[in-house]
Amino acid sequence: MKITSGENIGKLLMAEIREITENQERQLPSEADIAKKFGISRTQLRDYMAELENEFIITRQRGRGTRVNRHVLDIPLRMDFSQSFHDRIRAMGHEPEVDVLEMEMCVVDEFLATKLSIGVGTPVLMVAGVAKADGKPAIYCKSYFPYQIFKRMDFTRDSFRIPFFDFLQIYCNLQPDYDLSEVTPIVADKELIGILGVEEGCPLLKMEVVSYTIDELPILWSQEYYVPEMIQFTLVRKAPNDFTNQRRLTIQPDCSYEHDETHH
Repeated sequence: MKITSGENIGKLLMAEIREITENQERQLPSEADIAKKFGISRTQLRDYMAELENEFIITRQRGRGTRVNRHVLDIPLRMDFSQSFHDRIRAMGHEPEVDVLEMEMCVVDEFLATKLSIGVGTPVLMVAGVAKADGKPAIYCKSYFPYQIFKRMDFTRDSFRIPFFDFLQIYCNLQPDYDLSEVTPIVADKELIGILGVEEGCPLLKMEVVSYTIDELPILWSQEYYVPEMIQFTLVRKAPNDFTNQRRLTIQPDCSYEHDETHH
């Protein structure tokens, strides 16, 4: 197979991985064999392999080759991934749509100024809306965009029905590189009960999120409220490298632990 210009190597690599797991296997072919199959260089392939390793979809270990982490591969929605509401809802098997409830210009207080690294009183655009899954409210979000990041001002409420990633690209010529999220379990108050249509006392997952560009510029702060019935996250936590790669513990017959020094 020769990959032509514009084709997505990452998608083809994921298809290869899924084909292997469907055959109840874990071991990937060698990098040389995969590169040859796709008609690309090993250097090109390594970039994508490194990304999959960072996401813990694969594990590479000297002497054992590259293996697929099947339990990770089958996770529908990961908390450690930054995704649009649309993608999160689709990952749960539903069709997404967004209703924009509010859109207004306002100025920031000291709290928001700190989050967005701007001065108190700086204008921002506030947008609030509900992302629905098959017509049922799943996520409520209130977001604040610094006014200074906009390159175009010809947007309307309907402009925010698309994913924020796309909106930022179109109207600000910016893309988030990473998010920092504070996660808190809460109980729905009267306002959230009315917006999300949940029962009194319903537990929700609250996220306060700051999105940054590759140049460390904060371009968005938002409060997000997830209905667990509709959106269920899984968090992947990898063991520290010094535990998994440098030390191997063996259990002795007397149930004491001994370090296998040959693997230091």
